[in-house]
Amino acid sequence: MRLATALVAFIIAPLIGLLAVAAWFSLQTLEADVEQRKQEESALIARAISQPLSYSLELGRIGAVRESLETAFEFDRVYGAHIFGPEGQLIASAGAGRSEQPPTPERLPQGEDERERRGAYERVQGEQVYNYFVPLTGTGGRVLGMLQISRRAAEFRIALARLRIGAVAALIAIGLIVTGIILVAHRRLVGRPIQDLVSAMQRFADGERGIRASANGPGEIQSLSRGLNNMLAGIEGSEAEIEERRRREGVLEQDLRHSQKLAAIGALATGLAHELGTPLSVVDGRAQRLLRLSDETGRSGREAEAIRTEVARMEATIRQLMDFAGRNPVRLSPEPLDRLAQLAVATLAEASQPPAATIAIADDGEAPVVSVDRNRLHHALVNLLSNASQAAGAGGQVVIGWFSEPHPGIYIDDDGPGVPEAMRSRIFEPFYTSKSVAEGTGLGLAVVHGTVEDHGASIRVGDSPTLGGARFELQFATAAESIAEHDDERNADPDPAG
Repeated sequence: MRLATALVAFIIAPLIGLLAVAAWFSLQTLEADVEQRKQEESALIARAISQPLSYSLELGRIGAVRESLETAFEFDRVYGAHIFGPEGQLIASAGAGRSEQPPTPERLPQGEDERERRGAYERVQGEQVYNYFVPLTGTGGRVLGMLQISRRAAEFRIALARLRIGAVAALIAIGLIVTGIILVAHRRLVGRPIQDLVSAMQRFADGERGIRASANGPGEIQSLSRGLNNMLAGIEGSEAEIEERRRREGVLEQDLRHSQKLAAIGALATGLAHELGTPLSVVDGRAQRLLRLSDETGRSGREAEAIRTEVARMEATIRQLMDFAGRNPVRLSPEPLDRLAQLAVATLAEASQPPAATIAIADDGEAPVVSVDRNRLHHALVNLLSNASQAAGAGGQVVIGWFSEPHPGIYIDDDGPGVPEAMRSRIFEPFYTSKSVAEGTGLGLAVVHGTVEDHGASIRVGDSPTLGGARFELQFATAAESIAEHDDERNADPDPAG
């Protein structure tokens, strides 16, 4: 049921019903009052002409009696006027409606008041009339006769019918006016605001998440609008939160798969390193013994030296495998980034095969202090510098520097060919490399990435803004934040290496 129909059925209809009942009782009272006034008019007419009639009748002037009787018709709606003697004989008559039972003072109607004692309805010649009787008295109170004033009962009914028609018309008009006022008020104050609410909810359901209901109408509708807007905002916030959770779950799922992949590779690397370590040690020992027993400049000596070189390369690969598989928990301590950069450059300079490119430390002012595992981060920086120098080649340039905003970090630039955009998303994956099989294993950057992750930091590869080659950029939290994050991770996962 619509609200307008409910208003008509449960408010307007009962209200009109109450008005009808009240009008009926009022009409009954009004009809009684109208009838009483009509009867009183008859009594006033009778009393007005009774004095001259009594005087003329006492003097025996019948002509004057008739003339006085004719004056009754000067009043409005008098049907007949008649005079009867003491014994009921007709003395004079004018008009119609004469009573078929001539009245005498003893036969007057009996009632509680004078109107009821002297007035009565009577059917005369098939027509309902109202007769009012007044005794005509002479000197000394002697009854000379009876005066009868007759009026049609139809006149009473016509007046009452007019009252009823007017009352019904007034009731209908009042009902229509009240109905119109209530329906118009409902439309303006309730219907339109509620329609706006329904429209807002429908548009929200159709995907307009920013839609809000307008706060129009009475206070209750405005409260409903505000509540609806709060609900819509809550739904929108919940959906955004759910979407963010889904995104995070997707990232976590991706990280989990990546971690599982790395764990499997780590387990494989550990097994390979264990299985290959001992045989390689034996081969290196035999080659070293063969080298001592043979002429170093002879062919056997050169072959033995070549064997030892390849064994050393394989052992370096095994060490990288062990570094990748053995990601032990970090041991954090505050370290200035300039000192870490200097140590990494010095390590490469003192290596048995120094880099061909020139490595410089940028003058970036006071270096920030971060909380790191110095040994592991030092090893990562050495790997990055070594890769950068290999990319720059002989005569190339490599620069290492630091920054403080938006987060403290360290960068390494080179003037080499850079890293293609298509390779940047996979460059830190294990065993992924652009070098030939003899030049690299693809584990160096994977080890660096693992070290950075264990520090709660991030690593990004892009274009160098100064040298035109590649830039590797590491970002850390501040010292205190880094320590707090490390403690939280250690509590959540006591074995980050998996």
